[in-house]
Amino acid sequence: GLGLSLLEGALITEELAYGCTGIQTAMEANGLAEAPIILAASDEIKKNFLGRMTEQPLVASYCVTEPGAGSDVAGAKTTAVKKGNEYVINGQKMWITNGGHANWFFVLAKTDSNAKAGKAFTAFVVEGNAPGIT
Repeated sequence: GLGLSLLEGALITEELAYGCTGIQTAMEANGLAEAPIILAASDEIKKNFLGRMTEQPLVASYCVTEPGAGSDVAGAKTTAVKKGNEYVINGQKMWITNGGHANWFFVLAKTDSNAKAGKAFTAFVVEGNAPGIT
């Protein structure tokens, strides 16, 4: 990045929002999807997904909100089941900023239905052109 401070970043965001809050929201949504990867992903995933964001104009989406649950993560119904070396994710997400344009998605899905909410979910990074995304 440019090595800007948090204050400098906030001032830029404020100016963008002054011009058009919709554009500013769409631009900032990338940061929402990137944050969990920055905090918890492996170096390989960081390089693959975050590295591409600095090399070309890409869009990412944060996919947590669901029908009937809203942003209450504990109420999310999307599941992920391991099949061989991959997971199959099934469920619905809604109100996903940049969802129709994203190159990749941060998706939260339930992998252990017997666990409490804090341990029941796994985060996935899904390519935007993955089969089955509608």
